[in-house]
Amino acid sequence: MLRNVLALIVVLMTSCMGGVTFTTPQPAGEKDLKEIPGRLLGRYVSEDKTNTIFVAPNLITRVYDLDITIHKKDIDSTMRLIGDTLITSDSDVFVFTRVGDSLKTHIHNVDTLYQTGSKYHLRKQKGLYYISKMIAENQWSVIQLSLSKGALTLGSISSLESIESATEIKENTQDTAVVNNYEVNPKQFKLIVRNRGFSDQTKYFRVKGKG
Repeated sequence: MLRNVLALIVVLMTSCMGGVTFTTPQPAGEKDLKEIPGRLLGRYVSEDKTNTIFVAPNLITRVYDLDITIHKKDIDSTMRLIGDTLITSDSDVFVFTRVGDSLKTHIHNVDTLYQTGSKYHLRKQKGLYYISKMIAENQWSVIQLSLSKGALTLGSISSLESIESATEIKENTQDTAVVNNYEVNPKQFKLIVRNRGFSDQTKYFRVKGKG
């Protein structure tokens, strides 16, 4: 349980968009949208209430704002508690506030999913939206957005199965430090989508009113 909590904190602070990347923005061949469509604008809260997505005409952010509590009895021998600082076996450092036999911390993290500019591309294909974010040269992380009945769904690729099932896809090997970075053509990308490649999904519900 404790390791899951700490892993969650690491994920929130690193704010990644998925483990698979592409050598070019996707879907290839589709034009960039000049601004975010009006139907997407608004505020959306995740099913587990841990984060909120704000969609403005030229900006999409995901905000984590939550309290995390762990008990000192859950700290095992591979971790060290020095004052209010917890150090894991992987040398990750977490600062908590002691409250009785518990350790508490507050997470506030803002993750920019899209912002107008050359580092991001927003495209639409068959009713679905795709955000490509530049991670490095010739390396783009891609997420899928869909809106249905007030529910916004974000999807990313976490499994290589959908990539491998699209035949003849080449992994980019120019930079040996980059793993799971793929070169795909439009037909292959459509096949990835059809094979439920973006199945690592989080659903968000629209919040009515201002804010």
